[in-house]
Amino acid sequence: MLAKRIIPCLDVRNGHVVKGTNFEGVRDVGDPVGYAEFYNKSGADELVFYDITASFEGRKLFTDVLRRTAERVFIPLTVGGGINTVEDFDTVLKCGADKVSVNSGAIKNPSLIAAAAKKYGNQCVVLSMDVKRAGGRFVVYAKGGREKTELDAVEWARFGEKNGAGELVVNSIDTDGVKGGFDLEMLNEIIAAVNIPVVASGGAGSIGHFVELFKKTGADMVPWRRVIGIIVTFHVVCFGWIMFRAQDMHSVTLITSQIFNHFNAALIPQVVSGYGTIFGLMAVGFLLHLLPEAAETWGKRVVTAAPVLAQAVIITVLIWGIMQIKSSEIQPFIYFQF
Repeated sequence: MLAKRIIPCLDVRNGHVVKGTNFEGVRDVGDPVGYAEFYNKSGADELVFYDITASFEGRKLFTDVLRRTAERVFIPLTVGGGINTVEDFDTVLKCGADKVSVNSGAIKNPSLIAAAAKKYGNQCVVLSMDVKRAGGRFVVYAKGGREKTELDAVEWARFGEKNGAGELVVNSIDTDGVKGGFDLEMLNEIIAAVNIPVVASGGAGSIGHFVELFKKTGADMVPWRRVIGIIVTFHVVCFGWIMFRAQDMHSVTLITSQIFNHFNAALIPQVVSGYGTIFGLMAVGFLLHLLPEAAETWGKRVVTAAPVLAQAVIITVLIWGIMQIKSSEIQPFIYFQF
């Protein structure tokens, strides 16, 4: 289960952030790079840029703004608008985006989802949907909400997941810019139909709307269920390693019996003191695992942007550190021991 994320979405037109209501009455409100820096410093988990007229005008998106933003913002960045080919994915990712959002391009060419997922991985492909109520159902709109399609939103979401989209962004045209709350009915229908993360967009006007969203949609998980899931997974992995370490099934039986029938808690301090380095490394591993995604993204960008000499020094230090903690004996590759 992914943690809840607060993701500001900036609609960009002609290099400026714009604001509208129900996709109409759009007006300029500021510089996208400045807004991106503000949200980065304010603790946003991720950031989304949409070039809202690129598809409608049939042009490429704003790569110059994207490059300047990627240099100053160190949280995951998703970019969309005017994405029509796999080459467009390549351009956006090379400009600094972490994920690419495709909307009208996928409606025009549904195979684009699978092609991009195959080349760049599901985690890079975001299917964005502009949805509006029409005739008692939820209908997908294209070209920034200007053009109605015959696509049912729930079925389109299923298609996107089946073909490799790693995430959905569902924007309600009916609630966009109104600040009256999210379209919970629509979101619940789509969330129930897929097993990939769904990002709700359109309607947020207060903190209460976020609380309502997390409580009244399938986007939430009871905390104790998550804790139990972590504990169960940890122990399943640990018991699985018994199969790797034991020489035969008789040894597996003896080890398992020792754990359940002859466990001596008094020996725990002795084990910890005897393997202090190992437990220290485990603690470091847990801490690194719990770091926010923004920290990981920042680290990747710092290393990538560093000079070749600095990268070589980092790699050398890492190798030296591994050499210091390795076993003094030669250990055969684990699969060769079977």
